[in-house]
Amino acid sequence: LPPESLPLTQSAAQLTELMRSGSREATLRLLRQTEQCDLYRKGRQGLDMALGLSEAAQNPQAQEGSVAILFNGKAGEKSQLESMTEGAAELMAKHELQCAGFTDPDDRLRFEAQWRAALMGELEGLILFSVSPAIKLERAIEQGDRIERYRERALSFLTQAMALHSAQAVAQLMEAFDPEWIPPPLRPQEGKSIPPGMRAMLADGFPPPPLRQLAGNDAQAAYRYAQLCERVCPDLQRSAATALIERLRGSLDGAERERAESEAQRLREQYFPDAHRADWVEIAGESGNPSSSAPGTP
Repeated sequence: LPPESLPLTQSAAQLTELMRSGSREATLRLLRQTEQCDLYRKGRQGLDMALGLSEAAQNPQAQEGSVAILFNGKAGEKSQLESMTEGAAELMAKHELQCAGFTDPDDRLRFEAQWRAALMGELEGLILFSVSPAIKLERAIEQGDRIERYRERALSFLTQAMALHSAQAVAQLMEAFDPEWIPPPLRPQEGKSIPPGMRAMLADGFPPPPLRQLAGNDAQAAYRYAQLCERVCPDLQRSAATALIERLRGSLDGAERERAESEAQRLREQYFPDAHRADWVEIAGESGNPSSSAPGTP
């Protein structure tokens, strides 16, 4: 393999050739580095947006009304624009050496690396392909082949991830099947709550992620995975599981709850027989990423 420190713009061709010849090491290298370079690209886009907003701030009209919120923070605090600029700059700086000059038109290489790593049974590939696929839903016609592969394999890949003791896969399945799913930006936070009517109106601007679109609304499945997550997930996800169980308990009859609980116990015995848990795969935008998957109650 080429040196890992070599910029991807110089190593991508060789790594791609090795990946397509079956090299597991090259596949994982490309998987990780294309994910990093996607973050770099998003950081660059964020910085461009922040600079554009900064220029707009020079317009006196920008200092009036709701637009001013972006530019004016509370005394002693950064404005949203300053925070946006710093965050984007930090993201770019982190991946500058690896990713400057690298382009991946239409995310083709990133998708291929996700797909091949998943087919190899690598946990990172199984999770990233299922949860954060390199698919743009607004380009569904052009990327129909990717969507078809995703439709056929994403849920089974998460089952494979569970077989590798991934509590992260359990948490993702729990959320995907939840019939009362709310987009993360619209979820109630401490001291803040969006009225239900406004939340419903805003929800159209936050389409459900691919995994949720694939899973659909299934209260019994969500309850099953929540029961499992309550026993095997890290603290934050376990708390979410407990809340989901309480929410959905009344929507299932006694027999449905009993079946879901029995199935959760079977899955725990099959995939999580002891306290060992797979490492948590870092996913951009996923809230509550533990540095490692602290085990739940065995």
